[in-house]
Parts: sequence; C-alpha cells; structure tokens
Amino acid sequence: MLLFFSCKENFSEKNRKEAVLVRIGDKALTRGDLEREIPDRLKSKDSALFADNYIKQWVDDQLLYDVASRNIPDKENIDRMVERYRQELVIFEYQKHLLNEKLDKEISEEDMNIYYEKNHDKFKLHSAIIKGLFLKVPENSPQIVIDADKNRIVQVLSNFLTNALKFTTKGSITLSYSLEDENQVRFCVTDTGKGIPDEQKHEIFNRFVKLDSFVQGAGLGLSICQSLVNRMGGKIGVESREGEGSCFWFTHPYVPGA
Repeated sequence: MLLFFSCKENFSEKNRKEAVLVRIGDKALTRGDLEREIPDRLKSKDSALFADNYIKQWVDDQLLYDVASRNIPDKENIDRMVERYRQELVIFEYQKHLLNEKLDKEISEEDMNIYYEKNHDKFKLHSAIIKGLFLKVPENSPQIVIDADKNRIVQVLSNFLTNALKFTTKGSITLSYSLEDENQVRFCVTDTGKGIPDEQKHEIFNRFVKLDSFVQGAGLGLSICQSLVNRMGGKIGVESREGEGSCFWFTHPYVPGA
C-alpha cells in the first residue's frame, strides 16, 4: 500500500522531522530523512527539485525491493550475507575507534615532528596538485541577443563548466555558442578530459547517476540541467569519446530581432 501525507505547520521541531511524507507497507520516509539527504548550499528551487526526485526514487526503490524480496530465489543466503557484512562493519568501526584512541594517547606532537624530520622525503610531491588548464572563448562567435532567463542559462553553463573542471586534468576547456539554425542557439562546453564510456552516455542525465564515485556531488546536477533546459524549450545532450574528452551542449529558442 502506498500512502502520501501532508504535514501541518504547527508541529514541534521533533514532530516535524518525524512527520511521514510517504509510506509503503511498513517502510516510511520522514521529513527528517529527506532533509538529511539534501546537499548543503542548494538554492531553494534546486532543493525542491532534489526533494521531488529523491522521493520518486525512494518510492521506486521501495516498490522494486518489495517485489524482489517476494520473488528472490535464495533469500536466506542474502540474509546471511547481510548479517556477515553487518558484523564486519561493526568490527571495523570499533577497531577504527580503538586505533584513534590509541593514536591520541600514544603519539605526541613532538613524536610527529621527529618522524617528519627523519622522513621528510616521503612527504615530497611527485606530481602537481594544481591543474593548469586553459578556458577558451572563441572570438568569432556571432553577435546575437536572445530573450531568455539569464539565471537558468548561467546555472546550466556553470554546471557544465564545474563538471569539466572535475574530469579534466590537462589541456583545455572551451565555452562556445553558435546558431544551430535560424531558430536555435547552441551552447557548448568542450573539454579534453577523461570522456564517457559509450555504455554510460544514455544514463548521464538520469537523477542520482555518478560516473565517478570518488568525485564529490549528489549525482543530480545534470538531471537539474535537463529539467531547466526543457522548461526553456530547448534540448540537451553530450558527445564524448572515452580518453579524449566530452562536449556537453544545450539549445535555446532564438527569434531574430527579438
């Protein structure tokens, strides 16, 4: 059974966080659960979009889990694996706690300084930690004026540029625009980064998709960009070759003389 709830504004803070937003069977998503998942520093519109996408994904996951748990052929084996993982995780966290306590008690700042003086070669950088990149803006771009929401366009381009910086360690990043035809302007951010595997291109604009789990982020930026571009009446896409770089682009309606 799937139930949605509305929350009254006069709840106490505790009751507000425990208020159930959606329930599926015996599983419930509370307002507090949702607030813990929303990344810091998101604008209010982006937070609302994140919350909407997260709730939909949570519902999808719970429904899929319910079907899977009733039809999986060897549930007992899954239960054993989960219990074994839980035990290993508890042991690991406890050992880490003991190690941190021991380090705090037994290793003084003086000991650390002595070790550094004796082993300073181990602390030398063997490669640069600051990336040297060029941001290119073509000079031959057409001089045009478009009737558009500047903030939305800047938000999409900022996301494209941020991703390019994350995945490009050398070479250049190019920000450009051109007239796609008489009625469309095409904006592009092209980089010389790691590129995207062919089998992952079709997923890149899905919500919560991260191509690199070691890169910070919620995996929602490109999904938000797609929503913004759709609202502006344009299209969005990517062209990429793994190991060579990527070109993220979007279009916007253009009316000559507007």
